[in-house]
Amino acid sequence: MAKPERALQEVVGIVAHKKYHLLSRENIQNARTELNYLLKGVIGAGADNVESLRAALDAAEGKDWDKLDRVLVDAQIDYTTLMRALGKGYRQTPRTVESKRFAGIHDLRDVPRDLNSLSRASKMFVIAEKTEVDDLLEGIPERFVDEDEKEELEQPETARQTDQSKLIKQQQKEIEELKTRLSKAVGEKLTENHPMTVDLSDTNRPTNLADRFSELYDNEWTKALDDLNKVKEEHEDGNIKLLADILEATFQYCKKLSMDQFQDLWEKTIFPMKSVPEWLHVSKALQKEASKGLKAFRKDHGVLSVPSIQMIFTRKHLAIMIDRDLHSDSLIKYANKCIELCWLFNIQDPPLCLLWAREGQRVSEHLRLYTVQGKTVSFNVWPSLLLHEGGPLLKRGVVQPYSN
Repeated sequence: MAKPERALQEVVGIVAHKKYHLLSRENIQNARTELNYLLKGVIGAGADNVESLRAALDAAEGKDWDKLDRVLVDAQIDYTTLMRALGKGYRQTPRTVESKRFAGIHDLRDVPRDLNSLSRASKMFVIAEKTEVDDLLEGIPERFVDEDEKEELEQPETARQTDQSKLIKQQQKEIEELKTRLSKAVGEKLTENHPMTVDLSDTNRPTNLADRFSELYDNEWTKALDDLNKVKEEHEDGNIKLLADILEATFQYCKKLSMDQFQDLWEKTIFPMKSVPEWLHVSKALQKEASKGLKAFRKDHGVLSVPSIQMIFTRKHLAIMIDRDLHSDSLIKYANKCIELCWLFNIQDPPLCLLWAREGQRVSEHLRLYTVQGKTVSFNVWPSLLLHEGGPLLKRGVVQPYSN
């Protein structure tokens, strides 16, 4: 049971937290007795000066919880003002969410002498406050403070700062992720149907592939030709044509494979039930979006297909193209490199294109000469690389002309 001199404060604490089940008639009667006693210590104050607080005690005693909720804020202001007037210092009482915007009045001399309008006058003197944890907990019975609220209030300043720091870092991370997604979306929008627009974040972009294509000619092609010339020294022209045939065969193989693969992905994604008419599945607009998404996915993960394609081609196709005595590590390495690049060429959107010169055509500025000077093409050594079929030139081809 609460001590008489603490009864009013205890009841106010219980009501503030709306733990009405803890109220008893004895609590309320002791609180009313203490209120009458405290009013005697304020000059000029009477029962009418704390009308809302008395109404709250009456509602609590009658278990009229709706009425209690209505007068709760003003009752707390009455109690706070009374404590100030008694010269006991401002005691922060537990407050509901609704009353947390009120800080009370510093002194009864600050309000009209007619204290019947105390609750209305107090709202005109609302002040902003920032209460420390010790002030907030002072005078509140320990058992009426919610554990979660107490833990939050008593949290050390350093812990709160740590939590804020973590929150800031998390928000910064989310901002960077959003920037990345936005940049990617903008890049996709710019490059859509615009092959000349370069996405610098793509390691397998056309310009990079063109550089690797030149390196293939300078390195693997040169080594493979040297090894072929050791076996057939008098047939260098034929060896060059054989290497060209291998490159063209790998390109056509990858071209057909990429078309078949995309068709398979498309059908399984858009039309999983082949017996259902096409128009029942998705609209043309959604089909366009799906096509773009599938192409982007395959381009991003296309390198995963390279090893299996290399194995199948070298075992089934390369063995047919060349004699057994011409097999060498350098030739296999050259064929595998051709497969890798030709596959990456064909999964671009749109695909890159190899352009072979025709025998008898004039040597243009887009072609380089191999070992002799001339104006008419005799045979191809290395094809030109175009951004797409009929598109701009990425790398010049090499031809052997008829000697002047």
